[in-house]
Amino acid sequence: MRLAFITSSFPPYTSGVGINAATITSGLADLGHEIHVFLPEYPEQQVRSHPLVSPKLYFHFVPSLTNPFKKTHRLFTPSPVYFFKALSEVKPDIIHLQEPQLHIFSSIKLYSKMQKRPLVCAHHFPPEFITNQIHPEIVKPLVTWLVMSSVVSLYNQSQEVITPTHAMESLLRKYGLKTPISVISNGVDTKRFRPPGKQINKRGSILYFGRLDFDKNLDTLIQAAKHISNGYEIWFAGSGKAESYLKNLAEKLQLNNQIKFLGYVPETEKPKIYQQASIFVMPSTAEAQSIVSLEAAASGLPLVLANAAALPELISPTHPNGLLFTPKDPRNLADTINKILASHQKLTAFGKNSRLLSLTHETSMIIKSYESTYLNLLQ
Repeated sequence: MRLAFITSSFPPYTSGVGINAATITSGLADLGHEIHVFLPEYPEQQVRSHPLVSPKLYFHFVPSLTNPFKKTHRLFTPSPVYFFKALSEVKPDIIHLQEPQLHIFSSIKLYSKMQKRPLVCAHHFPPEFITNQIHPEIVKPLVTWLVMSSVVSLYNQSQEVITPTHAMESLLRKYGLKTPISVISNGVDTKRFRPPGKQINKRGSILYFGRLDFDKNLDTLIQAAKHISNGYEIWFAGSGKAESYLKNLAEKLQLNNQIKFLGYVPETEKPKIYQQASIFVMPSTAEAQSIVSLEAAASGLPLVLANAAALPELISPTHPNGLLFTPKDPRNLADTINKILASHQKLTAFGKNSRLLSLTHETSMIIKSYESTYLNLLQ
């Protein structure tokens, strides 16, 4: 199978969508498929850092500009016929569009239709990812309708939609998706992310891992800190636009001794950070799944997640591995964390069940699911 995989999110840009793109393309290449990745072209002075190496993995750099809202991200800016010409040269059996991008869709769709090649669209975001950054509140329902109606109109012109959770599937159906849809997890490498051995000394910390941006509602966790028992430290691993604000808030609340900002953590160091923590918290209300929550689960951590978007799907109803809390409610978050900390038995059981849950999201299984979805469309 020859696959054209079109994505504006890919290493060196770090995001959940980019991690998913790298995982799927490299995994399919390792299975022997010919994978052509179309990604943004970076300025010559920037080092292109693509650690993925495979004789079946090819990179095509598309003209792009810096995203004005995220300086580390690039946006495609090709000519209207760019993708039609590029795809005509590659001659893929199937085309995958990782994000709904109106300005390049018509060229891709034209090639798909003329050459009778299946087009697959992926959906990786709830509308809150956009509306959480919009004010006033009164316009958010309108913006949600406009965004979802627009992306669904694109998806209805494809042969298949892939999304990581049933929550996202329901959302798309609500806004009129008619195209067949496959729910396939983002996956997690359970060999790389695993519980610590006995030699690891846990330091009694509550961990958040990811972007330190305003849409993640991280001030909720800082405000909850003073109500958390046993003097547990709270670790923020990552960097972002809200970092200075969060540090100032911690200082204002006199929590500097309890709250630690670890800064950017290299990929090679991530497993060690998870292994040293005791509980993982995700306060965001805009998660289509949350890869970092899956990594924490694979590392054997109990999960404390906001009861919003797709996060509830990561809490097992039959083998409890954590608890949900009311979004943007610091006191409820603190009470939820304290319920787990109050019982060593619960802390241990939740951690073991998190590991069991993660095994159902193992990367190798996910790549096989993508492969099956693509091959079924080619029959």
